Amino acid sequence: MGHSIHDSTDSPGNAGRLVDAAKVEARIRGHRTLTLRTSADIPWNAPFYAKRGFVEVESRTEFHRELAAVEERLELPAWGRRILMEAVLR
Repeated sequence: MGHSIHDSTDSPGNAGRLVDAAKVEARIRGHRTLTLRTSADIPWNAPFYAKRGFVEVESRTEFHRELAAVEERLELPAWGRRILMEAVLR
């Protein structure tokens, strides 16, 4: 699942509330962690998620390795380093 906030609806806190809602829904569905891939070096990406409990992790599953391969095929790394981040759901 990808997400973004359109400029016309972006108000302070919307992105954080969206991440919080995704974490709540994942917990309800019985998941113990939530992962995402993002740009490492853009100030409003990885640092934003880090403030919300996500940490950079290595790809441990075939699913995550395939996501990275898709990003390579789409040439996303040309725009900066891509990382996998994970939050433990409590």
